[in-house]
Amino acid sequence: MSELTQVLNEVRNKITQYQGKEMNEQNTKTALIDPVLRALGWDVGNLEEVSQEYKRRPKDKPVDYALFLLRTPKLFVEAKAMGQSLDAPKWANQIMGYAAVGGIKWVVMSNGDEYRIYNACVEVPVEEKLFRSVRLSDPMSPTEETLVLLSKDRIRDNDIEVLWKVILSIGKCAPLLNNCSRPTRILLSCDWSRSECGNYPRRKYEQA
Repeated sequence: MSELTQVLNEVRNKITQYQGKEMNEQNTKTALIDPVLRALGWDVGNLEEVSQEYKRRPKDKPVDYALFLLRTPKLFVEAKAMGQSLDAPKWANQIMGYAAVGGIKWVVMSNGDEYRIYNACVEVPVEEKLFRSVRLSDPMSPTEETLVLLSKDRIRDNDIEVLWKVILSIGKCAPLLNNCSRPTRILLSCDWSRSECGNYPRRKYEQA
């Protein structure tokens, strides 16, 4: 069992334990989000790598987490209290504002259970900037496969950008897929994951 798998299971247990109880944003960060970030390889507590309440300029509004590589911010994470819905457009608009000011492309919003990943730079309406959404408490949600894209190593290798471009390419070919056999459609529309043999993306279900 990987460290990430173990931590996600522990966080799921906490979500069940605290369900129905009032839990503020700070406790959500400490109990649910910080452990996930650590399991993803981010050194929470090292201010050169994970800056909390980050402001690019003193007058800016702070984002909950800014994750750095080589002293350059690469990912913003905005936290909400556990149980708080992420559906309100104001929350997505809020983190898009942070991204615009900070010059960040990839941003995440989480209430400790649900994680929403956005590409802040793509020029489409806010709701179409959503890349993936997963929920730890949903056993059918591809949580680990998605969250691993936010790991320090995967962000360094820019894997999330590669996957984004693949999905865009598939989207442009979508009308052609209707004429394909079902196995072919599965092959082209499936998720991509890092190949065990190297750093290149590889389609899952290649046997389809």
